[in-house]
Amino acid sequence: MTRKRITIGLLLLGMALTFFFVVGSFVSYAEPISATRMQNIYIRRILGFGIAMLVLQAAMLALALTDRRNSQP
Repeated sequence: MTRKRITIGLLLLGMALTFFFVVGSFVSYAEPISATRMQNIYIRRILGFGIAMLVLQAAMLALALTDRRNSQP
């Protein structure tokens, strides 16, 4: 597998995570809960998806930079 395919795969995975994060934020029905519990749910969700997206973006950046360095004569 080439670096280009790995980078594209990581980018697509990052896009999917972003999609699930945004779509999962819409609530059609929710049981009554306290504001503190709701805030904790959102903070946990933001941290989970945010860390995953940052790791993917850092990996893509590293692959893009190392690939660019190696391609010059």
